[in-house]
Amino acid sequence: MTAPNAEIHIYPGCYHWFLEDNQPEHYKAEAAELAWRRTLEFLGKTLTE
Repeated sequence: MTAPNAEIHIYPGCYHWFLEDNQPEHYKAEAAELAWRRTLEFLGKTLTE
């Protein structure tokens, strides 16, 4: 079951902790930047509605 406005993003080659730059063997800078940007955009839209 998903929410009506749900978005799912898959980051190929990334583990669930790819945002953690203190995990250099798993950190993926490009994916982390994109995920963070998407998170901020989501919060900006969601919290202002």
